[in-house]
Amino acid sequence: MPLNDSFTQSFPYIIHQLYRLIHLHINRAFVRSGYDISFDQFLVMVFLWQREGRTQQELSKLTSKDKASITRLIDGLVRRGLVERIPAEYDRRSKLIYLTRKGKSIQPGCYTDGQQSRERLVEGISTENLEITRRTLLKMVDNFQSKSSGEK
Repeated sequence: MPLNDSFTQSFPYIIHQLYRLIHLHINRAFVRSGYDISFDQFLVMVFLWQREGRTQQELSKLTSKDKASITRLIDGLVRRGLVERIPAEYDRRSKLIYLTRKGKSIQPGCYTDGQQSRERLVEGISTENLEITRRTLLKMVDNFQSKSSGEK
């Protein structure tokens, strides 16, 4: 299929562009604020700020990242001193991910950057249209994830 106007107006293309621009905008905001984390690392941090002591497997599922990707993301956060791996009491082979003091300290600033990015993203869009868009996107996700899609 040749790249043409109909393709650039398609849902997959628009969603890809939005995904790329969100990453770019938030990554730049973090750099300006002096936070040495990427958007993907931020996603991991958000789930840890909500509840520490998650396994890598749980974080993998929450962030939709494969095992190798989540390992790399967490390795980067460990190198930056933002999280640490602690053996689980119930199974020493299993590691739980906890925030360090530094990891906890960057939460307010990262959330501020994230909120400012969100405000720019939704500027000029009514609350009603945002809710319709949110429900539509969730339905698209569900269409691919549901067993009724025909894939096993």
